[in-house]
Amino acid sequence: MSEAAQRGLLRTHHHVRPGDIDALGHLNHGRAIELFELGRYDWMTRHALVLDSACLPVVTRVDVNYHREVYLSEVSIGTRLRTIRHYGLEFEQTIGTQDSDRAAVIGSVWISIIDRENRRPVRLRSLAVVEQMQALLEGI
Repeated sequence: MSEAAQRGLLRTHHHVRPGDIDALGHLNHGRAIELFELGRYDWMTRHALVLDSACLPVVTRVDVNYHREVYLSEVSIGTRLRTIRHYGLEFEQTIGTQDSDRAAVIGSVWISIIDRENRRPVRLRSLAVVEQMQALLEGI
């Protein structure tokens, strides 16, 4: 990952448990997406980014590439805000293991913010938290 990509990257550590693996003995593909969610939650919490109580984040798209198997071990979940659009955020996420410098799983997750009451998308620039996100994206 380039130096620019390293800026704003947050690492969350998690130990893969027996319930996380499938019959072949490696991390279940669906569990990898759940680990991405854990990473995004940690990213939002550590950056103290709180959405208005009238808003809800929803996942609208997930692209995942599985490069290597992940076994029972400690993993590092990398999370970085990649893009802010009118109605959504894109996070770049990785899952890595201690035995390799290369990511085992690489993904892109799109989040939209919806109004809790009417369930319609909210324009991001109408939210106060977006200024904080923009500053994180720009590395300020």
